[in-house]
Amino acid sequence: SGTIFRYDRPIRQLRGKNWGVIGLGNIGREVARLAEAFGCEVRYCSTSGVARPEKYGRMSLEELLGWADIVSVHAPLTDATRNLVGQKELAAMKPNAIIINVARGGIIDESALADALNNWIISGAALDVFSQEPLCKSPLYDLKDPYRLLASPHNAWATDEAIARLIDCIARNIKEYIAKEQH
Repeated sequence: SGTIFRYDRPIRQLRGKNWGVIGLGNIGREVARLAEAFGCEVRYCSTSGVARPEKYGRMSLEELLGWADIVSVHAPLTDATRNLVGQKELAAMKPNAIIINVARGGIIDESALADALNNWIISGAALDVFSQEPLCKSPLYDLKDPYRLLASPHNAWATDEAIARLIDCIARNIKEYIAKEQH
């Protein structure tokens, strides 16, 4: 078409949106901080059940899903979080909402997500983790409108800088362990 913009797809801003964070650990807290910097109202849901003072309001999962325009997942995969977001939870979301999973595959039921995207239960999803990796066979491959899913490999850790930071962290942990053993 000769233009650099795609006007046939909705473009939305973050300012004024409600951002729900599932799992407010170190990464979830940083995402909440960034969302707030972009003008979002932020709330969170604890998957561990741990209640501690936080800057952001806490909600149950059901409340959070119904309130949020954007939901991002930052929780570990445990027995309690496996398929945490399934058909019922996706149906509780706003039709214009999007869900992002950058935590672990298996937290969002991929079949339920494909159904929710195909039937306009939610507007879109972004995933960089999948229940089976590498992603071989998945209902996500058969979406009626594949543009409603942004999928990428879970490889943010693979940059040279991240690997160097990881090696430094491992070395520091080993040194601290040895120092404790010597005392």
